[in-house]
Amino acid sequence: MEKFDIEKIERDAVISSIMVGNCPKCGSDNAHNCSALKEVPAREVAGFKIPKRTMGYNCPVALRIDDPCVGHCDNCNYIWCLECGTELLLKSHRCPHWGEVCAECENEGEKCEYTFVIHSCPKIKKWLEK
Repeated sequence: MEKFDIEKIERDAVISSIMVGNCPKCGSDNAHNCSALKEVPAREVAGFKIPKRTMGYNCPVALRIDDPCVGHCDNCNYIWCLECGTELLLKSHRCPHWGEVCAECENEGEKCEYTFVIHSCPKIKKWLEK
């Protein structure tokens, strides 16, 4: 019988509910980002020992995409960009906002004031209206 780490499951559920939220298509709270399941080795950071742990999701979609900026709903199989909300496809899951807007912007990269609030970017808002 497989043993489940209840504390990890609960922690991941809280993080997912904050960072991912409900599915924009069906409203289900059974949604997560597409970070693939991987083992993170033990390490020491600023004098603190961090034990080896497993992070990510064992969902077949997450395992294939392996991108924390992509959301997936386990109920309706909807895939979307967690940054701008655009619907994505499994075969082409890189959001077009990166190539069509961000790559062309003079504020690209570390200089962009919208890096962590991309949905507030006026150029992204205009692009989404198309």
